[in-house]
Amino acid sequence: MEFLNRHPLGFEDHMAHIIVGPVVVKDPSFLFQPFLKKIDKLGVVNSRNILANSQYTAKRIREIYGCKASVCYPFVDLDLFKPIDINAVTNETCRKYNFSKPLLISTGRIIPLRRIAWLIDVMKNITKTFPSATLAITGEISQGNINYVREIEKKALSFGVERNVKFLGFVPDTELVKIYNAADAYVHICPHEAFGLSPVEAMACGAPVLATPVGAIPDVIRNGETGFLIPSNDPKNIAKRINELLSNPKLLEKASANAYKYVRANFSEEKVLESWRKMLREIGICH
Repeated sequence: MEFLNRHPLGFEDHMAHIIVGPVVVKDPSFLFQPFLKKIDKLGVVNSRNILANSQYTAKRIREIYGCKASVCYPFVDLDLFKPIDINAVTNETCRKYNFSKPLLISTGRIIPLRRIAWLIDVMKNITKTFPSATLAITGEISQGNINYVREIEKKALSFGVERNVKFLGFVPDTELVKIYNAADAYVHICPHEAFGLSPVEAMACGAPVLATPVGAIPDVIRNGETGFLIPSNDPKNIAKRINELLSNPKLLEKASANAYKYVRANFSEEKVLESWRKMLREIGICH
C-alpha cells in the first residue's frame, strides 16, 4: 500500500487490474489503446507480407492500413467434416436430441454481438408455416453468457416457440458432424463476421447455408449455387425466404451438392498449405 500511496498509478497482478487512487479498473486496456494502435500499424505496414483469412479481411486491411494482403483461407478437416449416411444419422440424431423436422442449426459463440435473439424472431415466423420446425443452437454456455441465454429462452417462451428452440451447449466436433448431416439447413444471420469457419464446415457436410451477406460470407456463398444469401435484417423477410427454401427441397439438395464440391476444392489442407508455400516463395523464405 505504501507504493500506491506514493504513486498515483500503481500496477498489480501483471496488469490484470490497475488501481487509480481508490478505484480498481478491472479492464485497463482502454488506457493503452492509442499506444497499441500505433504499435499495431507499425507492425502491419512494415511487414514483408500480410496474410488475410478472406477477401473481406484483405479489403479491410487495405482500407485501414493502405497495404495489400494475400488471402489464405483456413482449412477444414475434410476427414471429419463430410457427408455420412444421412438417413441413419438423421434418425439417430433426432432421437438423441429430440429434434423434429425441418431442422435448422446455428453454431458459434452465444453472445449479444452475434444477435442470436434474432433467430427467435425468425423462428416465430417459420413455425407459422412449419409448426414442427426445430432450431438447434450450439455454443458454450458459461457464467459469462448464461444471462443472455436465459433472456433468449424467455423470448422464445413469450413467442410460444420454446419447444422449437434447443440450446445444446458445447458440442464436440464428432457430434457436430452428425447434426450438420441431419440438418435441413445451416442458418447464419450474424450482423458482423470477418470470417467464420463453422458455415464452411457445415457446407463440407452437405448442409445448405442460409446467411446474410456480411463480412466474408459472400466469399464462400454463391447465391443460389453453394448456398443462399438473404439480404435483409428483418426477421420476417429472413423467415419468409427460409420458408420458401424449406418448401423447395430440390433447390436445397442442389446447393448441398455444390457446397460440398466447393469446400473440397477450396478448403482442403493441401490447398491451404499450397497457398502458404506460394506466399513464402514470394518473400524468399521457401523454395
